[in-house]
Amino acid sequence: MFAITVLTEDGHRHVRASAGKLAELVERLGGRDDRFLVVQFHSQCMDSAAAGHGLTLLYGGLDGSSDTTASIGREVVAALGETGLPVEWDGDPSRAITVVPLDWRKRLVG
Repeated sequence: MFAITVLTEDGHRHVRASAGKLAELVERLGGRDDRFLVVQFHSQCMDSAAAGHGLTLLYGGLDGSSDTTASIGREVVAALGETGLPVEWDGDPSRAITVVPLDWRKRLVG
């Protein structure tokens, strides 16, 4: 499953935004100096985390610049650190960020 969550500057969270809604938000918010970033993980990353190997986060900006990607990586690492999640990342924009150790627990139903 692929989900897009957009957090706008006014604090509104748009979860699982459709392509049309995302385009509308980008058009509305997309000023000359605005920056858009992506942080994601795939189902393979979740499987690896569930197996005890940490959660791999992929990240980047929409401009494809390694400087932008490195800046976003630093922001992601800082934000995760503020929540108390330990991360491994060497600062290289071509490398993923990994949340480790991660105690993945299956939700009990019922």
